[in-house]
Amino acid sequence: MNRNILFALATTTLLAGPASAAIVETKCTITHYKKGTNRTTECKWRQAQGNVQVWLNGRKKPYRFNATGQGHKYVRINTSNRITLTRLGRFSLTIWQQ
Repeated sequence: MNRNILFALATTTLLAGPASAAIVETKCTITHYKKGTNRTTECKWRQAQGNVQVWLNGRKKPYRFNATGQGHKYVRINTSNRITLTRLGRFSLTIWQQ
């Protein structure tokens, strides 16, 4: 390939920056173990590079699950219709796939 074409491709790739993840609206179920509560509500979530953020209705701050914490700070289980994120002894958050 021509050097000018390679330079143009490299420059375009570097200037494009990272792609943002789409925020998806669905239903989520949160189960608090110590409180003994279980609630299903509307939520929004996104995933980028293995990091997950979930916003539940009525809660200003998102629940954050960083990819680096998977396996020791939380457990993640994916099935065909849901993703369940569990902080052992604290809560489980299920994102229902529609």
